[in-house]
Amino acid sequence: MLRTTTQAGRASGEGRALKTENVAVSNRQRRYRISTAQLALATSRVLELAGAGGQEVSLVLVSDRAMRVLNRDYRGKDEPTDVLSFAMRDGEWGDVSGNTLGDLVISLESVARQSGTAWDDGRPDTGTPRRELALMTIHGLLHLLGMDHEKGKRGADRMRRRESELFEQAWELFPEFEASR
Repeated sequence: MLRTTTQAGRASGEGRALKTENVAVSNRQRRYRISTAQLALATSRVLELAGAGGQEVSLVLVSDRAMRVLNRDYRGKDEPTDVLSFAMRDGEWGDVSGNTLGDLVISLESVARQSGTAWDDGRPDTGTPRRELALMTIHGLLHLLGMDHEKGKRGADRMRRRESELFEQAWELFPEFEASR
């Protein structure tokens, strides 16, 4: 059973943080209202389905503006993106991360904007922001688990298959989100 604890936050959800036993969610954007509790629980379930139920993840929701800065600083691309993964097991200190997989940063603005556009690379079509959020969270988690679609067709095919499997099993667990008033 997952225990949840909520830390102080504003009614709009801005600055609100929530942690399950293995997933911490921080909402640092203002444009969309979203249940961080439901997002944490959905993400935790995806980790279980992926065989990584004991692993810890931090998930941060940001604006396109903040995402653009991160994408520029860490990937050299001066534009917002949907999800960035920061694996704790990479690099020379990766062996001291314990059960921590790493951090996911998601731009809900990018997720909402691209939800109406079909993917042409084998990913499931989403059609709604909720389904797109599920897909991007799963995509990021698979990167934290060591999968990579950018290093050859074989790895890309493997990742897309797993992404599709997890998406079909879990997308309904993810929260709807809507523009703040």
